[in-house]
Amino acid sequence: MIMIAVRFTINRKMSDKRVAPFARFGAVFFFALAVLLTAAGSVWADRADIWIWGGEKKAVAMEASMRAAGVEAVLLDDPARLDDLADGEAPRGLAVAPGKRIPPGARPAVEWFLQNGGALMVWDPAAFDYSRELLNPISLADLSSGESHTLRRPGSSAVNPEPVVEGAVLAADGDRGAGLRVSTKLIGDGDVLVNIPLRGHRSAERAMVGFAAKGSEDVRILTLRLDDETGRTWIAFVELDFDWQTYAVPMADFLPTDGDPVDQPDPETVRVFSVGMVSRVLWPEVAGEFSVADFVLGEESAHAGVRSAVPGAWRVQYAALGIDAPAWLRDPFAGSRPVKTETLNPVAPMGSAETRPTAVTGRVWSVPNPPHERGRERTELLDILMRDEQTRRVLFAADGGEPVVGWFRANGGDRTGAQLLLGGLPDEDFGPDSPWGRFAAEAAWFLTNRPKIARVTPVLTEWGETVGGRMVCRVLVDNPGRQAFTGTVEVNVAGKAGGETEVAVGPGERIQAEVPVSTVPEDFPFNDFSWRVTLLHGGREVDRMEDRVRTEELIQRVADYAVGLQAAQRDGRFTHHFFADHYAARLLLPLAESLRESDPEKAARYREAALRFADMIADRQRDDGAFPMGYGEHRDIIFVADLGQICLGLVHLASLLDPEDPRRGRYLETVRRYLPFRQSFRQTPERVARLEEEFGADPTRIREGFYGIGLLGSDYFDGGRWDGLRPEHRGRWWVLPVSMGFLGAWARLEDEPVAKEIGKMDLRVYLDGGFELTTAAYFHAETLFWMYYGIDDEDLRRRLREKLSAELPPKLFRNEEGIPLELQGRASLWWLSLLYYHRYFEERGTFRNAFVQGLWVLGSDTSSMSVSNVMEKYPQAVYGPSIGAFRYAVFSAFWVRELLEEGSTLLPGDPFPSYINTNQRNTP
Repeated sequence: MIMIAVRFTINRKMSDKRVAPFARFGAVFFFALAVLLTAAGSVWADRADIWIWGGEKKAVAMEASMRAAGVEAVLLDDPARLDDLADGEAPRGLAVAPGKRIPPGARPAVEWFLQNGGALMVWDPAAFDYSRELLNPISLADLSSGESHTLRRPGSSAVNPEPVVEGAVLAADGDRGAGLRVSTKLIGDGDVLVNIPLRGHRSAERAMVGFAAKGSEDVRILTLRLDDETGRTWIAFVELDFDWQTYAVPMADFLPTDGDPVDQPDPETVRVFSVGMVSRVLWPEVAGEFSVADFVLGEESAHAGVRSAVPGAWRVQYAALGIDAPAWLRDPFAGSRPVKTETLNPVAPMGSAETRPTAVTGRVWSVPNPPHERGRERTELLDILMRDEQTRRVLFAADGGEPVVGWFRANGGDRTGAQLLLGGLPDEDFGPDSPWGRFAAEAAWFLTNRPKIARVTPVLTEWGETVGGRMVCRVLVDNPGRQAFTGTVEVNVAGKAGGETEVAVGPGERIQAEVPVSTVPEDFPFNDFSWRVTLLHGGREVDRMEDRVRTEELIQRVADYAVGLQAAQRDGRFTHHFFADHYAARLLLPLAESLRESDPEKAARYREAALRFADMIADRQRDDGAFPMGYGEHRDIIFVADLGQICLGLVHLASLLDPEDPRRGRYLETVRRYLPFRQSFRQTPERVARLEEEFGADPTRIREGFYGIGLLGSDYFDGGRWDGLRPEHRGRWWVLPVSMGFLGAWARLEDEPVAKEIGKMDLRVYLDGGFELTTAAYFHAETLFWMYYGIDDEDLRRRLREKLSAELPPKLFRNEEGIPLELQGRASLWWLSLLYYHRYFEERGTFRNAFVQGLWVLGSDTSSMSVSNVMEKYPQAVYGPSIGAFRYAVFSAFWVRELLEEGSTLLPGDPFPSYINTNQRNTP
């Protein structure tokens, strides 16, 4: 027990000085841990091991701080020693001292270390930064002349036998020389590249390429290519803006399309540099345009021949081209920004310590989330987020909330179990008598020895006919130390609900505890609440994780995100999927009304964005009543189901406008004109007979009352491309329910007899068919409420209530994580349907738990799956899972708005016909 006494004395002395950011941390935390983790003092005999990379003054000071606090630290100043991270003798932690950069050749060993559960502490944003400037440029091309470049055009495509590509010379402007604007009628026709010969300019020293460029709405990524004399090709990418930007890219940052991915191009043998649009990277169904100018070769200012971490941020694009980016091409500080501040404020302490604002003396940098991505069309959003999922605690932040010190734990992917402690404080003092020195020592202990809460995830258990479902909180408890730990996990949600359970975790192990959460009461503060999960031993707090969910702020962030996405498009769309876009418009318009007095400028912006989308749909309606869906436009493909969904949005938007507003009538007229188009695809008895004669009996595709898929350019069911567009009158059962919700809304709003008649007919076909609410029935579950709303038939309403009662709750209560992220974010709408059901059919306390669980997941930025973190990861909703991110964010904000303001997603001033009576309320 001698070591315990020494440790306590050291930290008691620190507490007396009252200067550390964790001033009481030592006396409370270390003494408590000594009691709860020590068996005859053996925990201190097996102290944590951490290596500190760097032999300079700050590294020595950090080592002294750690040793003074009882942390066994080893100072490394030989780069070769870092290779030992990739073997069984590696420590549990590695600290990179301020002012020290990881040697390029050591990055694979560091990556191995992290992939095997190591902990990394970095205090300098330059630790993995190998960026450089281009020096001594020489011009490569005069783009006003066709002699110094060529334009590669695609050959015949499936859509266009003769693809249209144009190149126009741009006059010199200011400091920029003559440029070239390149456009294509359809990106999917094939790659379009500007080729610049390098012979006569290349040399061993000229290892960087430079140019100026700008993009357009759908060309935000420019693909760079080098071809060499041996026939090999090398690829890099840059992100474009709408305005001219200057780019300088080391040849070392180009990855090969074949062979060993660590190979680099030889500056002396490259023969052509190309830039352009590559269809496998961009959204292929639209026209594209980019402009380039000022091509140069130059020398590297530093890090000659070293590949930076930049290619690692483009791994999705490389994968689309069949190229593997080495896993060690990562920089945890990529995207960090300088922060102006003199004091850092504590946000989330590493456990029970009380923190206080702490002064800084030098430069300060933000700690970023992982860099944003752009996915491919068939990549599932949930799969990506589970792969990259992490727990995040912001420990210190600058004024304004900019995170500066943070702890991150990887919960998925190849680094599962790895920890990062990042602090953007390269100039601070880390000596034993400094606040940051003591913090570094305490952080080292936290990373390598301390039992901690590694992950918190609320989940809804499976639905049972008699007991319903519950909410449990899954808590991952990690014990990196060498002694067993026993204790209690407590969950507290706004002081209104919670639970606890006992845990036992062996040395070096982690376990997942499931804590049942009590029923959420009626007075729960859904608009703003905090949650806390605490790890205790003998009544003493060992660690805690907590967060605050501000639902109104969440809605505003999503609204601003949607408006920003629309501003980057050529027309009123938010994304290329209008069946999702109408939810953004339906979120924005009532939100604008609620902000009209408090924030008229923002209200006007939201209103304009919502109506811009609806105006676009009305403007683009064709003579046959159809209009675009946002995808498939290049071939005029139309799906009946999509257009029915969009019409539901138009009816709702019309209902929010004054009766004398001409837009109201115009939107409803658009719906009226769509109806004959929809009905032309209904499978009447005569059509069923014709279809069965042509294709044979097939009740899964051909059945009276079904609706055909729509106008297609290929065989939806049997494969093969058609010569032109044809109506596909065979259908799937889901076309009917997905496309009929607007009938109920229209009937309710306008007392429209045609909508009522067709609505009743369709609803009977659906109910008589016995079609289940599958896990993919997110849209048509909402449709059933609109039909109940607008089709005043008591027998049909009874059948709807019975169906929803039996089939709706199990879609959320499944004992699975990530449900709202499923199906590219579509499944978020299940919470909207459950909210309607809870309000109007059967109020249950367990349903309130579901709403809290949903809000907890959406609004807690401690998880990378929060709405804010997902939007940050995917700031452009163009490529695949990024569109899923848009749906996840918008659909979530949509149901949350309904939770906070009843009726905001329904017809204003027209209450839903509630079935609840006194005897049916407050069911457990």
